[in-house]
Amino acid sequence: MDSFVRGQGDGEEGSEGAGGGQVDMNSPTAQSFVETLVNIGISETDARLAVRQTGAESAEAAINWVFENSDRDRAEELESGEELYQDYKMVFVINSSLPMSAGKMAAQVGHGAIDLYRELISKQELFGGPMLQWSENGSKKIVLQAGNAEELVALAKRAEAAGLPFSAIHDAGRTQIPSGSHTVLAIFGLSGQVDKAAQVEVQPDLLPPLCKLRPLQSFSTFSTSLTFSIKPK
Repeated sequence: MDSFVRGQGDGEEGSEGAGGGQVDMNSPTAQSFVETLVNIGISETDARLAVRQTGAESAEAAINWVFENSDRDRAEELESGEELYQDYKMVFVINSSLPMSAGKMAAQVGHGAIDLYRELISKQELFGGPMLQWSENGSKKIVLQAGNAEELVALAKRAEAAGLPFSAIHDAGRTQIPSGSHTVLAIFGLSGQVDKAAQVEVQPDLLPPLCKLRPLQSFSTFSTSLTFSIKPK
């Protein structure tokens, strides 16, 4: 994947529901309906599917949907939409060797989020479903730090080998750091796959010690403030 220099843009909020309607499964209304179904003994998975399939019309409609559909039908729905309940996340790895202020780091992570988001929505046939799941499950974002640019390059190679979409950000050099500095690597994928890509599972002499990746404590507030979602075609 090509590297990117400073990007600008934003996501379009929304999510796709049954029959082409829009269902925000994070909304208080949808969550209340799910809770109602769970309280009467329906599994959370079936409850979420029922609320989605009925367009979050009402708890009664969702309950009726559950009882009107056979176990086999629900199993087929869940099998065909298994991705809906998997855990996805975005990880942003900052090059801690660069003398960047907190504001500069925030800007670079923002560029990484936007560039990666653009890449994902340009391939909605592949990533529309995963992005919708990511949004419905809280749009999980983690910010880590690596020791230098070499570690970012090595991590990008591991992400590419794992088939994970990523964006490598190189700064324009207008403030604080030299032009072309590799500031951030942004990665998206299933949590388990992203975690695996960030771990040392090769001989130490082949790649830099990526086990040095660690949470960037001073950046924790910003890491939970970015919110992007997608409206699949």
